[in-house]
Amino acid sequence: MNENLLEVKGLHTHFHTQDGIVRAVEDVNFSIKTGETLGLVGESGCGKSVTSLSIMGLLPDTSEVYGEIIFEGEDLLKKTKRQMRRIRGNDLSMIFQEPMTALNPVYTIGDQIAETLRLHQGMRKNKAMKKAADYLELVGIPSPEQRVNEYPHQLSGGMQQRAMIAMALSCDPKLLIADEPTTALDVTIQAQILELMKELKDRIKTAIVLITHDLAVIAEMCERVIVMYSGRIVEIAGIKELFKRPFHPYTEGLINSIPKMHEKTEFLYEIEGAVPNPLDAPPGCKFHNRCDFAQEKCRQNEPELTSLENNHLVRCFYPRNVEGGVELSGTQK
Repeated sequence: MNENLLEVKGLHTHFHTQDGIVRAVEDVNFSIKTGETLGLVGESGCGKSVTSLSIMGLLPDTSEVYGEIIFEGEDLLKKTKRQMRRIRGNDLSMIFQEPMTALNPVYTIGDQIAETLRLHQGMRKNKAMKKAADYLELVGIPSPEQRVNEYPHQLSGGMQQRAMIAMALSCDPKLLIADEPTTALDVTIQAQILELMKELKDRIKTAIVLITHDLAVIAEMCERVIVMYSGRIVEIAGIKELFKRPFHPYTEGLINSIPKMHEKTEFLYEIEGAVPNPLDAPPGCKFHNRCDFAQEKCRQNEPELTSLENNHLVRCFYPRNVEGGVELSGTQK
């Protein structure tokens, strides 16, 4: 657990459009250890999915990605497309947000799982199809020998998501990126999917990057959490530390937005406003126009990501819930 499996250093991801350069991800730095589950949380448009697609090398040619993505000591950004195809699906795997769009509608579920096994492990078709059925059984799909011959539209949403997990885990990846794996599923199926991921992680010791906007899922699954806002990391902490004492006003707002069962209230808390347009981001701290505690310094300068205590990092000049109060200095261009 002491060795970093993945290290992301100074990651920037930009898209060139007719309206200008979209700076979707700016100076992202984090690491994940073998067997760890790391949460990536934030509103839509904060850069979570773009970060994951940058790691996987699945962005279009209109994108510009630079920095370092060190996986097992090698920089993925220096790999050719052919080299990335060998790594992707084998050592690195991903569960996509919408299984109905990620699964190919004209191939059976078995063919799609078997293709991964044949490509990366050199299996013959018959053996790969049998292995595909074994993985469908592993993820809790009934009658797997029948399901391998069915098409995606013949499966329910929960079964499609399980099939996606089976495909992602078929080569026993060292790192699994799960992008909103329970979106659009009902609560019962969501709980089953999360429990399945925990069991499989314990079984094959896969590290997981779990991307979601649901803090309840983060609390259930993760050991550490990264909070992103406007393409930047604004806070990194252990799961207990983050929920007990969030330092960034944005994180505090997200936690306060969770309905509390033991409290009766007429209105739910909300963070007013929206994530800024990356084509026209405000100067200074990108959260200042939604922050109740912003001061002139926040409007002019952007804070650095700073470690305060117990490896709890925050990007804020005036962090919340710090004993005795503290004002951080430093700006970042």
